Amino acid sequence: MRALNMKERTKRIALGFSLIDGGKDALRAKEAQNCDCRGGKLKSAPGWVQMMKASGAPQVCSVAELDQVRIIREYDEVSKTYAERFCALSANGDFYTQETVDGAFTQFASGFEGAGIERFAEADSRYKLALIGENGCAYIKDDGNFDLAALDGTAKTGCFFRHRMLIGMKPSTLIFSAPEDELDLIDSLHDGGMIRFPNVGGSIVGVKSFEDKLYLFFEYGILRLNVSGTPTEFTVKELEYAGGKIFGRTVVVGSHGVYFLAADGLYRFDGEEVKRLLDAFVLLPKEETHLESAAAFSERILVRYMTKNGYKTLVAYEDGKDAFYMDELPALSGEEGGRCLFTDKNGVICSLSDTAENGFDSRFFTAETDLGLTGRKTLTKLRFEGKGSFSLTLKNGGRTFKREVEFVDGAAEVKLSERGERFAFEMLLKHGGEISQMIAEVKTLA
Repeated sequence: MRALNMKERTKRIALGFSLIDGGKDALRAKEAQNCDCRGGKLKSAPGWVQMMKASGAPQVCSVAELDQVRIIREYDEVSKTYAERFCALSANGDFYTQETVDGAFTQFASGFEGAGIERFAEADSRYKLALIGENGCAYIKDDGNFDLAALDGTAKTGCFFRHRMLIGMKPSTLIFSAPEDELDLIDSLHDGGMIRFPNVGGSIVGVKSFEDKLYLFFEYGILRLNVSGTPTEFTVKELEYAGGKIFGRTVVVGSHGVYFLAADGLYRFDGEEVKRLLDAFVLLPKEETHLESAAAFSERILVRYMTKNGYKTLVAYEDGKDAFYMDELPALSGEEGGRCLFTDKNGVICSLSDTAENGFDSRFFTAETDLGLTGRKTLTKLRFEGKGSFSLTLKNGGRTFKREVEFVDGAAEVKLSERGERFAFEMLLKHGGEISQMIAEVKTLA
């Protein structure tokens, strides 16, 4: 008999990374956390910087069961600058403020469970803050003084629009203040007043302005108001929405629209139509807890919400093409000036940052893959392009191979001799690192 002459053939397979179906040219995650795979690269999630006191110590919020933390900005008429201190809202509706920049938090008001906190800037950039809840409206001026306006009804949402404060009252009433007098909510011909709208689906849960128009979000519907003069001079249009129940505390204005989480997914509203995003992501919010939160940060929308396994933080790019999950960010809160606040496990107030040294490590685990080649093969080398360092685990049936990998001049190489049909990869990427590409060198029989 004549012997068969079987020759080995070497193939090099270049692969990127994907959290959804990235096609044959990408490793798809079976499980991933803190992994930004936009553009096919595996990158770290945003990091954070600690907010510091003037003394140099971290700002710590000791409020129990913290819901949100925000900044009070006090304007100095002499220096024409702002000094900043913090305020906080607890889950049971107690509102706390710092008396001084370095001070402890003391209770200022109660009865604001699930309240909305809204910031606005006048034309001269004088920032102000309002806390809108069942106990009324707490208004914080930029001189640091507080006022409280009682409301006859149930309110948890509002916004500032054309120098007026607007407050959404359940089920479908909009109260507006006198111009440039946010606490004058008395109904009058030329000053404050109210408008009752037809119920378009449940109670009102959000009031937002976007591109100089006003939008009212109900549990199952959206109204657009085109205001021509005073708030009573308007036209109203009900917009088409057939999605699930809207979670009011997740309605947030981004750079390209208004975003919100509903019972059936994440939506973007561009002023004309509502579109559900990220159909490939199974979001599965468990229920509305009224402690959800959302914030816009650098062309991304962050949403903290409850699942059956606890709270999760979704980070979605505004174009709706990419998203990923981060470890939970307690007390996730929006802020002006591009800052996005939260607290760490020790109560330290932090601000998200794409360039910070502190951050979560990334976990990227794949299912078994044949690397696009059927049958048995020998995996001889893995070459990586990127920066930083990571831990690599390769699983080949019952065998496990582990290696610590560090990039030198943007490249790293791991030599192997693993024969099998299907392989699984686990990568633990240190914060600040990146894996741009993995090239697998495989030998097969010709």
